[in-house]
Amino acid sequence: PDDQHRNQIEYVLCSQRWRSSKQSIKTRPSGDFGSDHELLFAKFRLKLNKVGKNTRPLRYELNHIPDEYTVEVTNRFKELDLIDRVPQELWMEVHNIVQEVATKTIPKKKKCKKAKWLSEEAL
Repeated sequence: PDDQHRNQIEYVLCSQRWRSSKQSIKTRPSGDFGSDHELLFAKFRLKLNKVGKNTRPLRYELNHIPDEYTVEVTNRFKELDLIDRVPQELWMEVHNIVQEVATKTIPKKKKCKKAKWLSEEAL
């Protein structure tokens, strides 16, 4: 309105998901290149989620495979119908049989505790 101040309406387009994250939005006059555009500064609040840990697959004690495992796997394989089967389906079924029988019969590997790097004597 007067010579010291000027009013100009600026619009910021952002999706509805980020609308509540806006903290401050300001405009600054741009360089002297004969344009009515202004430089826009926007500050958003952003919180990143932590990347989850990958779970380790089960480790089996393969040095001590019991005879029950081989007997049960061979019995389950005898029951399979191999004729007129899609190879992908057959593979998935074989994989599931091996996994199920392994979880039932083969013992899991025990985690070794790491040695303490600082002994009680040093303290």
